[in-house]
Amino acid sequence: MFTTNCSVWRIFRVVSFSRPSGQLVGENDNASADNRDSRLTLDLEPGFYEIEASAYQASSVGSYQLSVVREPREIPILELDESGSAAVQGRLQLGGEQWFRLNMIRAGLATLTVQGDSAKLDTRITLLDEFGDVVAENDDFGDSIGSRVEILLEAGEYVVVVGSYLGQQSGDYVLQAEVRYEGDADGDGAVDFRDFLILSQN
Repeated sequence: MFTTNCSVWRIFRVVSFSRPSGQLVGENDNASADNRDSRLTLDLEPGFYEIEASAYQASSVGSYQLSVVREPREIPILELDESGSAAVQGRLQLGGEQWFRLNMIRAGLATLTVQGDSAKLDTRITLLDEFGDVVAENDDFGDSIGSRVEILLEAGEYVVVVGSYLGQQSGDYVLQAEVRYEGDADGDGAVDFRDFLILSQN
């Protein structure tokens, strides 16, 4: 949730939110009947936006103050089953992204795959660490326009960002996650005596 205020002196202001593609998300002239300042409160999908502040009349000039308040949205967590797998269905809006939290309880191999329901949806996946730095990303894998990241990760919390190539497409997708922890030889999501038996035979 974002709230944008534009306070001005002696001029009418127009403030608007738009995506880099130019798609208008929202705009406001007067916050109320007796308030010439502009105010927008929007529920936005993750992604990049442009804010434009302009005068209601092109001939108007003056100083203004722009403030943006962000109320963080809860990022859903990828709920892994006992085998360390998860599957999530979602829908991308034009220019938008969807975020998910991935909790690695210990070091292991994570495989993240995104496939669009439509053969035309060119997906993109990005994996961020707890500081927001990019750990891995992928656009196309193999001969498909789906996305896949396979990477050894340390214990910690990560963010999986699903989007489309250059943010130019929309559509339904499926995100699949598979986590195999170190020492989990049989891939059942637990390190136990059976793993010891398998490893001792190799």
